[in-house]
Amino acid sequence: MLSSERVKITMLSLANCGLKGDIIDVLDTIGTNENLVKLDISGNQMGDKGAFVLSKALQKNQKLRKLVWDNNSTTIVGFTAFGIALSRNRTLQQMPFPMSDLLASMKRNLLC
Repeated sequence: MLSSERVKITMLSLANCGLKGDIIDVLDTIGTNENLVKLDISGNQMGDKGAFVLSKALQKNQKLRKLVWDNNSTTIVGFTAFGIALSRNRTLQQMPFPMSDLLASMKRNLLC
């Protein structure tokens, strides 16, 4: 639906749907989507794989302005990939810090 020419979705919330790896297909289409400006994918436990796909999409996307993606079991590896993508994206304007994931990742790294 996100990749359809006829459907012009500008805001999408998939928050707390528990999609896990199933959200990857959705994230894959964000890179070429010309209409989506707000996306909330928090609470889906997509892990680092989801963070990598989201990172790749953000490097291509020229429309997304707001992204919410906390509580997805992202680790320091996923955040590193995301940071690289963020440095290459010039359109994203709002993104609340994914505090739950950051704190959990920091806790894991301090305990290792």
